[in-house]
Amino acid sequence: GYHSTVFLRSERPPRAKALLLFAAGALSLAVGWGLYFIGVPMIKQFFTVSFTCQAIGWSVLALATLYVLTDILKFRKGMSLFILFGQTALTAYLLHTLFAASTRAFADTLVRGVPRLLGENAQPLVLALAESAVIVAALCLWRRAKGK
Repeated sequence: GYHSTVFLRSERPPRAKALLLFAAGALSLAVGWGLYFIGVPMIKQFFTVSFTCQAIGWSVLALATLYVLTDILKFRKGMSLFILFGQTALTAYLLHTLFAASTRAFADTLVRGVPRLLGENAQPLVLALAESAVIVAALCLWRRAKGK
């Protein structure tokens, strides 16, 4: 992430940045699959090299795609959630992992009466949506507090 940010802030032309990001993502995916086919398993829990290369590859390809859409083609309508998460990714990750119990409890409090309206089967989906809304609201507040 850090190296991608430094690279995107460089003085290179936008199209060159996009092409290099796509190439780096594809190369990382190729290395990950190559390692997998020679016997290095992809295991998330152990963060094996093949898994890490795959994760980096997909992440860089997603970053390159969003960079082309938002910064080169200026297609920003409907992208605000991606931009918000991109600018505050660490905060979103911390809210989802370290503060998961608090976030879930707050979301559960917000939607406690929904099962009576929609039925018990809808509760997991409603709770997940409420938890996502809490994370997005926290990110918006964090961004406003930072003055962006």
